[in-house]
Amino acid sequence: MLPLTSLVNQLTTMQQLEVERDLQSKVAYNSSTLSVYSSMLLGESKNDILANCSLDNSNYPKRERPIYQAILDFYGLKAESAKDQLLSDVYFAIHEEAYDKNSTKVRKLEELFHQLKRANLEQESAELLLELTNCSKDSPLHTVYKHLYDKYHAIELNNNLAYQAFERLNIQLSIFLDENLKNYSVRDLIKTYKEIRSIHLKNDNRISESILNVSMLLLTNYCGQTQLLNENKWDLNNLLEICKVQIENLPFGVERMFIQNTFDNTLKNAIQEEKLEISTLSLRRLELTTNHPSNYNFGLEIAEKKSSKQEIQRENLISCFVRRITTTTTIAIKQNSIIQSPHRI
Repeated sequence: MLPLTSLVNQLTTMQQLEVERDLQSKVAYNSSTLSVYSSMLLGESKNDILANCSLDNSNYPKRERPIYQAILDFYGLKAESAKDQLLSDVYFAIHEEAYDKNSTKVRKLEELFHQLKRANLEQESAELLLELTNCSKDSPLHTVYKHLYDKYHAIELNNNLAYQAFERLNIQLSIFLDENLKNYSVRDLIKTYKEIRSIHLKNDNRISESILNVSMLLLTNYCGQTQLLNENKWDLNNLLEICKVQIENLPFGVERMFIQNTFDNTLKNAIQEEKLEISTLSLRRLELTTNHPSNYNFGLEIAEKKSSKQEIQRENLISCFVRRITTTTTIAIKQNSIIQSPHRI
């Protein structure tokens, strides 16, 4: 999961104000959560926020949590399954639940770790394992927990690097496909893709693998770099199916939504450009909706082509066909972040 400051910075100024209004309605007017949020907007580091708001690592997560929840509410994200709820269960077990003795807490956290593994979400277990490590200092299992924490903390840091590189690729691709004012070449895009691949191979896990494959999908679909498929002997349909399943298995949160939007937009483009045989298509496609907040989608902003009357009719036929054979979800309108376009409000 990305640091909360990253999610805040991916909102436009108006969106940040909307989140702030929501926070003000949910916490006390003098809550330190509001001070933490203001510090995030100013770009302060976590250490600066801890010092300026008189917090420490033990109480800081409780100030972050309402901000994270307000961002989920802004995007309309809600856990819809026990699997989606698991990471919230971990947070409450660590920071909110009271225990009669330390051994009870250890048993609860151990069970949650096993639940994360059964749900293929162990990549997000670093915080839980750190708590287990701290709670088991006099236990023979302390070394085991410390080893596991080091492993999954390294994965967490690596995945954040993968998200950052994926964002760079999306921004480069968006510029490349528009007027390309920065003169990016396909070679530049491939270089960033290879960086993502190196990050993944350094600490192979499901999250970075999904990021890598969606990156491959972008370059294959928008830039014709089909040679990237050769190593695995895939075609575009294979890659779409693989990405679809991997995205569905990502941890619940903003990151999964952004990547899902990227996938959906790419699938839509592939259909429009007749790169797929829709008569055999078994992938789900989103339906354009209104009154949905603008999403950053890790910097991907690809302008849609203006359609002729004939193309619009064809699009409507495709929409009707795909909706009959698939489950519909929600498509997000693409937008730059405030970092890339600070003048936009």
